[in-house]
Amino acid sequence: MEAGTFGAAEIILFTNPNYVSNPKELTTGFINGDGFPDIVAAVPSGRAIEGFVVVNSNGSGGFNTPVYYEASQQTFDVAIVDLDGDGDRDVHYARKLLSGGHCS
Repeated sequence: MEAGTFGAAEIILFTNPNYVSNPKELTTGFINGDGFPDIVAAVPSGRAIEGFVVVNSNGSGGFNTPVYYEASQQTFDVAIVDLDGDGDRDVHYARKLLSGGHCS
């Protein structure tokens, strides 16, 4: 087995552009189809507009610029699953006090 190496460290800011907040929940999975794991983070802030951040792998050991998606207030948890059976992974988010929703 060949030994691997790590690239330079990266700092990724998981922020909501409407209000700076820390991520509540992180998960990894395969979203963009390049065979490298991507990152999704729920970023609740207690404000009316909240959501989650998707950070796709760049395919060479690093990550692309984070992209923010609006969702429900109190977006508290995220998961990557194929909800609609089309073979593509979807991002599912859950609200703190109410039932969840999803964004494909």
